[in-house]
Amino acid sequence: MRAIFLSLLGAFCSLALAAPAQELVAVDLRGETLRLEVNSGLEGVRRSRLPDPPRLVLDLYGIQRLAAELPEVPASGPIAGVRVGRHPDKLRVVVDLKQPLESYRVRRTDRVVEIDLSSAMQSEAAKAASAPVPEPRPATEPVPAADPPLPAAAGPAPTEAPDETAESPAPEPGTDPEEPEGTRLSLRQAVQAALINNIELEIARADPRIAEEQLAQASGAYDPEIFLDHTFEQRENPTYSVIQDQFTGESLTRIEEDEWRYSGGFGGVLPLGLSYSSSYQVRRLESASAFSSLDPEWRGDWVSQLRLPLLRDLFHNSASVTVRRRGIARDISLEEFRRQLVDLIVSVEASYWELSAARSSLDAARKSLQTAGDLLDQTRIQYEVGVVSRVEVTQAEAGLAQREVDAIVAQNRALAAQDALLNLIYMPSMDQYTQAHLLIDNPSFVDYEVDPNNALSKALESRPELEAARKRIEDAEVQLGFAKNQRLPRLDLTGSYTHSGLAGKPKPSAFNPDPIALFPIDSGGIDDEFLHAGGDRSWGIGARIEVPLGNVTARHRVTERQIELRRARSRLKRREQDVILDVRAATRQIRSSSDAVRAARRREAAAEENLRAEQERLRLGDSTPFLVLEFEEDVAEAQQQVIVSLQTYRNAITQLERAQGTLLPTLGIGIEDELNRPASTLY
Repeated sequence: MRAIFLSLLGAFCSLALAAPAQELVAVDLRGETLRLEVNSGLEGVRRSRLPDPPRLVLDLYGIQRLAAELPEVPASGPIAGVRVGRHPDKLRVVVDLKQPLESYRVRRTDRVVEIDLSSAMQSEAAKAASAPVPEPRPATEPVPAADPPLPAAAGPAPTEAPDETAESPAPEPGTDPEEPEGTRLSLRQAVQAALINNIELEIARADPRIAEEQLAQASGAYDPEIFLDHTFEQRENPTYSVIQDQFTGESLTRIEEDEWRYSGGFGGVLPLGLSYSSSYQVRRLESASAFSSLDPEWRGDWVSQLRLPLLRDLFHNSASVTVRRRGIARDISLEEFRRQLVDLIVSVEASYWELSAARSSLDAARKSLQTAGDLLDQTRIQYEVGVVSRVEVTQAEAGLAQREVDAIVAQNRALAAQDALLNLIYMPSMDQYTQAHLLIDNPSFVDYEVDPNNALSKALESRPELEAARKRIEDAEVQLGFAKNQRLPRLDLTGSYTHSGLAGKPKPSAFNPDPIALFPIDSGGIDDEFLHAGGDRSWGIGARIEVPLGNVTARHRVTERQIELRRARSRLKRREQDVILDVRAATRQIRSSSDAVRAARRREAAAEENLRAEQERLRLGDSTPFLVLEFEEDVAEAQQQVIVSLQTYRNAITQLERAQGTLLPTLGIGIEDELNRPASTLY
């Protein structure tokens, strides 16, 4: 009798716990409108469009199974077929389309979702009306058969729809104001968004550009300079000379002179230290002096000069050293930008997988909360019929409360993770932080083969930190070479060439009434043959030597530069050691995390099996709610371990790519492309 009573009690409890299943009870196709009806309130609807092949995907959250026949699809219309697939937390409806969908409307109530494709049909009709009429085919040319529409499934058994989340469908805006809009975002899209929108990266782009401009500025030291000069001077010189009085025929106490000087030329310096100049000067003099036989008098001088350092400043002058150092600084800034670019991508991928893990943890927490709620309902029924004590009800209530706290914490973590990712890939405002809802992919597990020696070789060749350290050694060597050169005495070789001319109008005097006959001017004048065959030529060559006594400053500067060079080389060795440790740690992390994923999945499967067994024992009266909660907690911990291990594994792959310097080539990201990205894409 007792056994019969317990059996009836178990059946009663099972019936009491068996809540009405949430089902899709009707799927109707009326013209271009697809109508879906469920038997209870929808928890949520997410809709997405997939381009290839074109289809519309609707996820009905909280719906467990299909309890209606799928409709027959007419030959006309935009729909090619309707499929339904079951998932753990939702029912997926896939509407296959004949053409890519441009627009549609969705109307939703508590139990009905309607998809109106009439606007799409109107758009296709408009295209058909405006399209040109094709030429008729020849009778001998076979006409390709149109693809037959997909057959609709008959009967209550659903046609399984594949999991299409990996294709990252772009969610479409709906008409339901209570449903949060979602943006499907793959990892690659997140990285691309960060490259376009990240503020810190845009700030980092300025450094190489500034370094490039500084290099151009330094190279301007080799540009020749052109000069022009004009001067007028009026002079009054007091004088007394008997001879001059005889020449002029009058007594002079002062001589008035007006002089105009015109000059122009160019000059500059070459990288080896050679300086050059060439100038032409014209002077026009009007003088009352009797000793000046021409009035006005014109003098022209073309002077060219060279100075070549043979010791100090030869190849190691200030201009050449500045240009070389600016070029090295430009290269260092490029490596620093590459490092910042890599760090940003690593941060984006880590934030992406953190959000994925937080969302998975939130789903697990909600599922655990649902299980605890079902267990509490079951325990209360058993208490009401006298099977369990009040203590077990209290234990079930405590378990439910704890899982409510866990769900709240998990939700807060998911929101914080989304904010962190938004901060990296967008420039959101406060409203965008509140309204954004990113739909991201879950991490997949694919074996990643690692060769530590090969990874280390790549790292030593490609890491931006090592390239920057090598450039700093080069800069220290340039400074040391300059310091040693400046310690030498100065020995300069100089040379000059001058071409002079004289012209003017002779003026008469008491001793020279006929000046042209008495003093003919046969020196080439600037107004006739001066620049061709006439004129007077002169040249000179010389040397100048300077020897500093003591030379304390230069000697100690050489010692300082030697110390700096030794420090730069030591820093390179330190960076190489850091790179070796990074590569070794990354390779170990990949191996350990991949093993951890496999172990965590085995633990999850075992924990779920233990939970099912304990739930069955509870149904038969051989267990308690407290024990079921413990097994359920083991399942939650195992699921969390799987989530964390997958997150760690994907981060380990990214860290290895960063450690061996191959992250940017793997993603197909070029330094020059990102450096020259126009700012208009940001603002």
